[in-house]
Amino acid sequence: WTIRMYKNLQWCACFCAVLCCTGLYVDNKPPTPLDFDNPATLHYDNVKKHADNGVSAAQYVLATYYQYGNPTEGVKKDQARALTLFKLAADQSNAPAAFEYAAMISKSNPQEAQAYYQKSIAGGFKAALFALSQLKMHENSPSSVKEGLALLYAAANANDPLALAYFATLQYEGAGVQKDPVGAILRMQSAAQQAPTPETKKSWTTTQEKWFNALTEKEHEELNDRLMMNTMDKNAQGIGIDTPNISSLMADLPINRPKAVGK
Repeated sequence: WTIRMYKNLQWCACFCAVLCCTGLYVDNKPPTPLDFDNPATLHYDNVKKHADNGVSAAQYVLATYYQYGNPTEGVKKDQARALTLFKLAADQSNAPAAFEYAAMISKSNPQEAQAYYQKSIAGGFKAALFALSQLKMHENSPSSVKEGLALLYAAANANDPLALAYFATLQYEGAGVQKDPVGAILRMQSAAQQAPTPETKKSWTTTQEKWFNALTEKEHEELNDRLMMNTMDKNAQGIGIDTPNISSLMADLPINRPKAVGK
């Protein structure tokens, strides 16, 4: 009986050892490389392993899981964890993460948000130009409004659709920038071609058509000429973006002058 019990204990010990080794292997198994064209690599456990290893792209993806929740992966919304992960990725120069982190703190800490929008812009994320322009204009001082307009102009020139539509409206009304109905129509047309939703496209197209119908005969001729030459200031090709130099942007901005005010 004693010998049989001893053998049983030996068998149990071996079995437990095998289980422990298997568990350690599973825990320490290298994560599958992330492939954004292969959803199978983007499951929570795999992404988290990469994020824990400091991979900024994985930190960004994991942050979005927490930001919005991911029922498929069993992840509940957790804004605090999302914020932490976005910042970790942003501090490694991940441009989309810097944009999301700035957006999340824009109301509570606008100064820090501006710095992270700058990081995002430096990484080529053009939506950050428009977001930063809005933040500056909402400061509502004469200097910050001018800075915001300059950034908005740069965002429009970078072919960001929201910036194009917003700047076109200001341009059509002569609000803060030179009144230019023809340029406004061309910008709104470009915005509509890139509209993020069908509803937005319909709205922007309707606005463009309304402005077109209000043109004078001379403005119609100017529009035809500009269409033939395929020019719309810098927007015909768009421009690259870098960390914005506010002074140079303001120098290039078509600032409104009394004679240009429509009303």
